[in-house]
Amino acid sequence: MALCDIQEAVSCFQELGVDRLDGCVSVIVNHVVEKSADSRRLTGTLLIQLITDHILTVDQFVNGSAA
Repeated sequence: MALCDIQEAVSCFQELGVDRLDGCVSVIVNHVVEKSADSRRLTGTLLIQLITDHILTVDQFVNGSAA
């Protein structure tokens, strides 16, 4: 996944317009937990970008990560 792929993923999340993304965070984290270190790093980059762009709240991230 390249930087442009992360930007595309952020764009897709924006289009979703979902108020509660914690369920998505849970699925993403559970999917990548046993993948390569590079996949986990890129997933972290995506989640950080979603928070930075105010698409995902810190509370949604915490709730989704704990689920």
